[in-house]
Amino acid sequence: MDKKKIIWISVLALAVLIIISIVVAIVIKNGSSNTPATSSPASSSQNSSSGKTSDNLPSSSGSSNSSFNANSSNSNNASTPASVEKVNSSAKPGNGDSVIKINNPNDPQEVKTVFDNFIQAKDSKDLDWAAFTDNNGNIIPLDNFSEAVGLKVNESLKTLLKPDQFNVFSCSGNNKNLGLLLNIQLLPDYKGNLYKDELKAMLDWEKTLLPDTHQVLFPGINFSPAQLSQTLVFRDGKYRYTEVALPDNSKGSINYTILDDFVVISNSPACLDKASVDLIGP
Repeated sequence: MDKKKIIWISVLALAVLIIISIVVAIVIKNGSSNTPATSSPASSSQNSSSGKTSDNLPSSSGSSNSSFNANSSNSNNASTPASVEKVNSSAKPGNGDSVIKINNPNDPQEVKTVFDNFIQAKDSKDLDWAAFTDNNGNIIPLDNFSEAVGLKVNESLKTLLKPDQFNVFSCSGNNKNLGLLLNIQLLPDYKGNLYKDELKAMLDWEKTLLPDTHQVLFPGINFSPAQLSQTLVFRDGKYRYTEVALPDNSKGSINYTILDDFVVISNSPACLDKASVDLIGP
């Protein structure tokens, strides 16, 4: 074989190798773009530590009808509920429907006056989320609000909360139907099972939930010390709930649920329904 033929064969072989390499590269690129993306180490750590994997989350279309089940015969059993409801992040209350500015968030009397004005106002809204902010639009610290209105948050739960994220809500223009929303911190390096810790803290809080929250859930109702110390028997249902004996011998209730990174408490199951739907979508 002469030298010229050898050169042409070498060039042809090289061209074929280049074409094959290009084809292989294209196939690999297309294959990788069609592969489902995996979560980042941070998000995987957060989901794992919180115990909120997708296997535990029902679809939003059915979550509002699911029952709260603490799997307990009494309030001291902190077993994991059967399901956890998924929050639609686009439906979170954020800064609220009613942004109520407070000139001096460090003045308990001013904070209390602003809160009283909100709950006494006549409002035609079906559901009204209120956010209490300073003049710069920042939500005031939960500690400031709690001190002013007489709210006491369970210490174990408090360690899990965002200290500057909470809302008060009212329903249907009847400001006796009230509720409180607390935001859980989702930390990527959280040690333990966050949802179980939320539930354990709430089950522990049940023992003092009435005296700790009555200034928010039952404002203007004058409970005696004996009435505030009444034994509350919480039960599982659509929400975790208990009846409350009111001073006028009528019955009220405290109802709560855990919606992913929210703890939502209300004196009305109907009002809690509206808040839950607003959080998780229709």
